[in-house]
Amino acid sequence: MNPSAAAKARFDHQVEHFLSIAWAVTPRTVGDETWEADYEKNAETLAAVRSTRNFAANNFATDAANAAGGWHRDLGAHFGEAAGTAFLNEKDSLTGTLEAVADGKNWEGRAPERDGIKNRLDDHLLFSAPTLIKRFWDLAYLNPDWGLSFDEVANTAGIADHEPFNNNKRDPDSDAPKYFAVLKFDGDSVGKWISGKMVDHWFRKDTGERVAGAGSEFHSAFSAALSEFALEKVPGIVQAKGTDGFLIYAGGDDVLALLPADSALCCAAKLRDAYCATLKKFVAADGSTPDGSCGVAIAHFKAPLQDVVHAAGDAEKRKSSLGRSAIAVTLIKRSGGITIWDNKWEHGSITLCDALAAAMSADVASAKLPHRIIALLEPYLDAPTPLIKAAGITAAGAGTFLVDEIAEKEIAHALSRQVTNHKTRDDLEKKFEDYLNEIAGTGAAGSTTVGAAPSTDTVLSKLIGLCTTAAFAKRTKSSEPLKSATATTATGNTATGNTATTANPIRNS
Repeated sequence: MNPSAAAKARFDHQVEHFLSIAWAVTPRTVGDETWEADYEKNAETLAAVRSTRNFAANNFATDAANAAGGWHRDLGAHFGEAAGTAFLNEKDSLTGTLEAVADGKNWEGRAPERDGIKNRLDDHLLFSAPTLIKRFWDLAYLNPDWGLSFDEVANTAGIADHEPFNNNKRDPDSDAPKYFAVLKFDGDSVGKWISGKMVDHWFRKDTGERVAGAGSEFHSAFSAALSEFALEKVPGIVQAKGTDGFLIYAGGDDVLALLPADSALCCAAKLRDAYCATLKKFVAADGSTPDGSCGVAIAHFKAPLQDVVHAAGDAEKRKSSLGRSAIAVTLIKRSGGITIWDNKWEHGSITLCDALAAAMSADVASAKLPHRIIALLEPYLDAPTPLIKAAGITAAGAGTFLVDEIAEKEIAHALSRQVTNHKTRDDLEKKFEDYLNEIAGTGAAGSTTVGAAPSTDTVLSKLIGLCTTAAFAKRTKSSEPLKSATATTATGNTATGNTATTANPIRNS
């Protein structure tokens, strides 16, 4: 593309400073009994290194390299570009952080037609070095150096329809599923497990021999178990037929994947089951074993992918309010409404949601069922509506009442009208009753205060969130029924270890 020397200098400068690598080495004390203290000292040292801003101050008057790579007001002249290139005073359109080194409109006119290069240069975008590399790294590196190419690029429309690589332009009026999900799985209390603080004893994989406490052997075994989860278990779960997910990343206890909206919760449960099963040989003093939490964001396939990924990350962080070992769901409707639905794994929420979706899919329950339950429960919410808030009215509210009993009766009424099969109706009624007992009982795990019953609005919001999620699953349903894994009973926390990455291209369609 023949950029100016100054533009090339800025590009090189941004690449050189893009990655920040920090490391720390701590001498090991003899004996495994000091492992925890040595690990903690190393972590503290590394944290100190990371918080140190180690860079040379820019001196634009004397430092030519910094002058080329820094920010300038008159970059059109500085870069030696033609008149009318004021865009070089601007930031990267995609990140808003680094200065632009290329203008899509300017470069598009000079780009060759081969390899689709011209199509990758949007004429309304400005690129910094990192975003320019992301657009062309396969052509500049993967193909010439490794013989690899991205002939198929997954897209969010295809993912919603269980066909991640279907790049055919879809009919806007098509009845094909329109919602997809971003799933983020993460182990609980990562640092505490791998540092040895959580472990009381563990069992060797080959012999089953019990080993007390932590140490270097424990660390190796724990890291190997995390690698087994990421490399051997995760891909098969995410990409299984019927789940049809697209794995972005699997490393240690972390997973990031894109899935059809109707298979996301099942996938989350299966990932959690696999994680707990793989690490069940590590036991804390209270008998608990490593567990994990999951955040899921469901949105329309045309929603900005970055926003949905952030929503999934925010959902996963809500696990702390539930005492970890939880799944948190954010539903982002295209109309602008957002529904939040958070649960402990053991509450049976996924089993109930699957049962609702399966009943509607089998046509033994009306598609109106979840909406009818929502309509019956919403009047009991104590929270004021936006109109009441705007009017400044303070309502006495319903206060605390037997929300579980009232909800059971309203749900039973909806089931009697919307479910035709008696066996299915009884099964759903029993599952709703079990779910209510979990979320409304005194000292329920979902309570914000241990030992105290959750508020009326908390219980009702969980039921409404569940029904809203089931309705979304019905709207995006494939021909295959949902089959979620049976949740394990292990509780505890997890850690990080060896990482493995799956770097895949993804785009909105």
